[in-house]
Amino acid sequence: MVFVGARADGPSAETCCDYLNVFIDRHQANTWIQAHPHVPGEVLTPAEAELLGQRIFGDLLAE
Repeated sequence: MVFVGARADGPSAETCCDYLNVFIDRHQANTWIQAHPHVPGEVLTPAEAELLGQRIFGDLLAE
């Protein structure tokens, strides 16, 4: 499971990478979320995270 944090506007590296955490399962991800209520974001499956990464960084990954 991948927690992808989201905040404000700006360069992708600044808005996407500050809170990008990988967990063994959804329970661990939810435990982290409860400990960090100030961090907005969502938990994605690895496949969903890969698709999001392709959408955000697709042009960079193509080269």
